[in-house]
Amino acid sequence: MSEASLSGRLAAAAALLLRPPQADTLALLSAACQVDLDPRVARQDFYDILCVPQSGRYVPPYAHVLAQGRQVDEYRHFPQARYDGGDGLRPWYDAVGFDPLSLDVDPMNQGPHRPLDHVGYVLAFAAGLAEAAESSETARGCAVGFVAECLGDWIDGYADLLARSESRYINLVAGALAEAVAELRERHGEGHGPWFDDAMSSSAAAAS
Repeated sequence: MSEASLSGRLAAAAALLLRPPQADTLALLSAACQVDLDPRVARQDFYDILCVPQSGRYVPPYAHVLAQGRQVDEYRHFPQARYDGGDGLRPWYDAVGFDPLSLDVDPMNQGPHRPLDHVGYVLAFAAGLAEAAESSETARGCAVGFVAECLGDWIDGYADLLARSESRYINLVAGALAEAVAELRERHGEGHGPWFDDAMSSSAAAAS
């Protein structure tokens, strides 16, 4: 499998988390997985499970929230999301000029106060790194460092929660997420080198 295919998988998984399903997407998923997906139900599941905290079915898509989840009896409890909860990712994003606000996403996943560690943002950033890593040693090193420092067990827990949903569509989203992350770790699951300190220093200097 090529690095470009990894980038495509990550970008596709990000899109599934950031935008409601369109007819062509549902047709591809239905054909690939041999399941019937009702467009109306899939769209409602997208909003209820991925976007709307008040739905009663919501699974928070933010790393800082997922990392603090607690299991109480048969339920998983999470704290409230903080608008600055994902700011630890800003140096990574700034180092390569990634701007989550420029992504094509549903309006419910937009806004300057949306936490930067939305799983969809994280995957979109990783997709860009994977594409750049095809021809750049610096980008390859950045991908290695990002995986080591930022992709913790929280993302596996998120995929598992989505996989346990009663929604067929969200189950498929979970599978796409888990497969993309597994391949990313397989390709770039090592420590990072001195390039990272240089990149972070350059980013800090540009911001000052």
